[in-house]
Amino acid sequence: MRFHLRFLSLLLSLLMLCSLVTGCSTPEQPNETAATTASDSTVSDTATTAPEAPAPAEIRLVADGKAQYTIIRDEDLPAGAPEITQCLTIVNQVKKLTDATMNLGTDWWRKGAELDPEKYEILVGYTDHPETQQVIETLGYGDYVVRAIGNKIVIFGFDTASLGMAVSAFNNALRKGVSEDGKSLTLTVADIERSGTHNKKLAALPIFEGGTYGAYYLAGNNCDEIIIRNTTPDMYNAYLQKLETAGFKQYTTHTIAKNHFATYTNDKYTVTAGYYDYETSVRLLIEPLAPAVGLKEDNVYTAVTTPQLTMLGQ
Repeated sequence: MRFHLRFLSLLLSLLMLCSLVTGCSTPEQPNETAATTASDSTVSDTATTAPEAPAPAEIRLVADGKAQYTIIRDEDLPAGAPEITQCLTIVNQVKKLTDATMNLGTDWWRKGAELDPEKYEILVGYTDHPETQQVIETLGYGDYVVRAIGNKIVIFGFDTASLGMAVSAFNNALRKGVSEDGKSLTLTVADIERSGTHNKKLAALPIFEGGTYGAYYLAGNNCDEIIIRNTTPDMYNAYLQKLETAGFKQYTTHTIAKNHFATYTNDKYTVTAGYYDYETSVRLLIEPLAPAVGLKEDNVYTAVTTPQLTMLGQ
C-alpha cells in the first residue's frame, strides 16, 4: 500500500512538472511585418531608417497603367491645407497623362518601427521622413526643390508659393516620361530634379537648427518674418553664430527679462532676431538694408530745458 501511495505521489509530481514546462515555453512570435508599415496610426517622434541610397537611373512612376508611387504629406495638416491641394494637383496630372491614380498617404509610422527606404513615395512639403529633413538642411528660406533620394521623391518649399513652384516644376517634368500607349510614365533623375529661389531675401537667411518651423508672414513694408517654435536660448544663440558665419555683422543686442533681441546687417539686408521666452519661439525678420536707428549710447545730447506738461480743465 505504501509503495502504491509513493508511486502515485511520484506520478503526480511528474505530471505537474510537465505542465509547468509546457506553460512556461516561449509562444510563437507573430509576424511583425505589418506592424512596421507607415499607415499604422500610432505615431512616434523618432524612427530608425537605412542609410541614404542613390536614386535609380530610371524612375518608373506608372507601369502598365498602375501607379507605383504613393504621395505622402504631413499627417497633422488641417483639412484644406495648401499642401493637400498641391498633392491633389500631382494626382490629377498623373491621372490626366496616364489614367492611373496615385494613392495619398500621411507620414504616420508605428512607434519603434523602421521606415522602409524601399517604398516608392513622393514626399510633398514637410514630412517626418529623413529624406525631407536631408533636403531642408541644404536650403535657405525662400528656396524650393524637387530631388530624388533613393526611392523617394522630395518636393519641398518653405512657404505656400515656393512649394507651389516646386510642384509645378514636377508636374511639367511628368509630361516628358509618358509612353506612346499612355500606360507608363518613366523619368530619369535629371528629368525630375529642379531647384530655385522664390524669394531671394528670405533665401539669404540661414536655416534655424532645432525647434519647429512655425510660419511665414509677409510682415509689410517689404519685410518678411519667419517664426520658429519650441526653441531654447541656446538654439537662439547658436543661430546668431550662423548669421555671422553667413556674413552678417552684429549691430546691437539686448535682453529684456528672459527675452533676447539682436540686429544684424550685411551689405543688402537687416535681420532682427528675437527669442520670446513666454512662447519659447524665435522670430526672424529680414528687410532691405536702410540707415540704422541710432544706438542709445550714441545718442548723447546737451540739455536745453526741462519739459513741462500743463493740463487745463474742470
